[in-house]
Amino acid sequence: MPFVNVEGNDIHYLERKTPASEIGKTIVFVHGAAGNYRIWLNQLRSLSQAHTAIAIDLPGHGDSQGSGADNVATYRETVKAFADALKLSRF
Repeated sequence: MPFVNVEGNDIHYLERKTPASEIGKTIVFVHGAAGNYRIWLNQLRSLSQAHTAIAIDLPGHGDSQGSGADNVATYRETVKAFADALKLSRF
């Protein structure tokens, strides 16, 4: 499974796409408190037929390094840095 370094932590994610998804949109799924990327597996499987579908493990969750945050703003910045690291211009 792929990892990308974000803010000094290896962040785990799962990306699903098909050749047809290259013309679709990029969708990034973010889990809630105490969750991980696995809650989005059905959506990734279905939506990857027409879109690039990515599910992230936030810091302190799933297979990602780091500590969990105590506010949404911190996670927002992490997701932004994650998108920048993957060179996602629109999602």
